[in-house]
Amino acid sequence: MGLLDSLMPSSEDLANDDLGIMPRSFNHLFSAVKSQQSKQPNVRYLIRCSFIEIYNEDLRDLLADTTQVKELPGVKSKSKLEIKESSSQGGVYVKDCIVKMARSPKDLM
Repeated sequence: MGLLDSLMPSSEDLANDDLGIMPRSFNHLFSAVKSQQSKQPNVRYLIRCSFIEIYNEDLRDLLADTTQVKELPGVKSKSKLEIKESSSQGGVYVKDCIVKMARSPKDLM
């Protein structure tokens, strides 16, 4: 069992009280959006997500297809992720990470 397994257990077999912090935060986010949409029906929301692991000051994109990437020992990957800041990007972001749209909490698990 890995770290993500402990943070994101399968919500199908668990009651809401037994969910980990990530599924709870996903449910909370979509509940808040639904609540706001009922108050302001002409406002639209776009939820995008990335999953980044930070370990020993290295960033890893958990959504990347690692089967397509062949890394040689001692050779750094050309697509190394970097934390950047830009007002046009909305503040702090991770350069070159995969970003996916989500329409429900299930899209994030």
